[in-house]
Amino acid sequence: MAPRKVSGAPMMTAGKLPPLLFNPIDRRCYLALPATHIRFAMETAHCFAIKNWNAFLSGTLYPDSRWLTGVDRTATHNDLCLSYAFTGTDFRTGWHLHCLCDHIQKEVLYKRWPALTRLNRHEGWVHLAVAKMIQDRADMSHIDMAPYLSALDHVETPNGENRRDVESYFRHIRSIYYGLYEPGIDDYRKLWLGVGLEDHLLSELLSLADRQMVDAAYMADLQGVYDDMVSIFRRHHRPQVAP
Repeated sequence: MAPRKVSGAPMMTAGKLPPLLFNPIDRRCYLALPATHIRFAMETAHCFAIKNWNAFLSGTLYPDSRWLTGVDRTATHNDLCLSYAFTGTDFRTGWHLHCLCDHIQKEVLYKRWPALTRLNRHEGWVHLAVAKMIQDRADMSHIDMAPYLSALDHVETPNGENRRDVESYFRHIRSIYYGLYEPGIDDYRKLWLGVGLEDHLLSELLSLADRQMVDAAYMADLQGVYDDMVSIFRRHHRPQVAP
């Protein structure tokens, strides 16, 4: 389950990260999806001294359990979570990387499609959610989710959530992703329905996704988003190495 080993990898010390290009306390739900989160977390985990991989991976997906627990997004996605100083435990390190993944991904998508910044809140959410859904599908082809989903037996409730609600969210993620290698639109329909997305939003989201997935120019533009995300992390958000 551990990521690739880096020979002689140094221990990391807390360091102040440079500011993101966008406000880290964005009240809108511009979220990456589970496969992207897992891939990003495992790609960057070698920068941290992870000991409990189950706790780390559980923390990586924990913040979006708010869809079922009802916890306000500002409690799970905020500027404190984006600071390396927030980490402290393996669970919180996964949580930290979840929030970085969300905001770096949004940063990359806005750079690729500047017109997104001119959309109203509703239109912006739909277009970004579709891009992230299609990216999640692509990220699935690079990882086998099954070994990582077993980590979701580890459950923490740092915001006083009902433990059963967090467990329900993790079961839902398992039910969609376990054994899945090339998710289709119907799989994402089940994903969104399971977290309570309203029917009218779901219909709009999936209709746009159908159109975008056959748009060769759009799909070409979406390629490389993940690599750009990792590059930004390495250049600007990697923990400082101890001298």
